[in-house]
Amino acid sequence: MAKESQKSLHEKTIAAGLPDPSGTIESVWAIAANIILKSLNDYRSKKKAAKAAVAQAKNAALDELYKKMDSSQAEKFVFRLAKARHRNSLDVTEDKIRKWQMTLADAELRLNLKKTEIMSSID
Repeated sequence: MAKESQKSLHEKTIAAGLPDPSGTIESVWAIAANIILKSLNDYRSKKKAAKAAVAQAKNAALDELYKKMDSSQAEKFVFRLAKARHRNSLDVTEDKIRKWQMTLADAELRLNLKKTEIMSSID
């Protein structure tokens, strides 16, 4: 490596806050280990804060859900929620096949059951 590029790399390394590569190897590794441990602690604290934020949002959503359950429209809301959960639980392929079958039936066309069975068996 050319002397100029070594010097610029050395300056960039120090400017980035990384250990001085021209020092002893023990000091370089010690500083690198400290940087890694600091980064790990930062990661853990941010992960913990993110989990707390998610839990707080979940609790707020559940509180709102329970308020709706206590209202006069609770039964209507429960059925709407059950239908939505059922639709979300359906496989995408099954949903597409069901829509395809309904469209063909509306157009008064015959349905080829062999093709439907093959398509529904695809995962």
